[in-house]
Amino acid sequence: MEKINVKKDTFIFREGDAGDAAYVVETGSVAIVKTVEGTEMRLATVGHGGLFGEMAILDGSPRMASAQALEDSTLVVVPRLTLEAKLQKS
Repeated sequence: MEKINVKKDTFIFREGDAGDAAYVVETGSVAIVKTVEGTEMRLATVGHGGLFGEMAILDGSPRMASAQALEDSTLVVVPRLTLEAKLQKS
């Protein structure tokens, strides 16, 4: 699996994007944010070892929220096919 380095304040994906991968936080932290009535609300903070972005893969819908790096972070990219294969083995 690929690792990516993301700078602070960078969006990993935005609400409405297609879900092609999930992510595991190796270092740093990521905010999961949603825009409600024009205001951005933080739904969660994902830190070391946390998984995010998997829901769009599991249900095939567009991203329900955005993910933004709160600090410089290293993420492990889990492609859709890899996640689906692991789930089938379970």
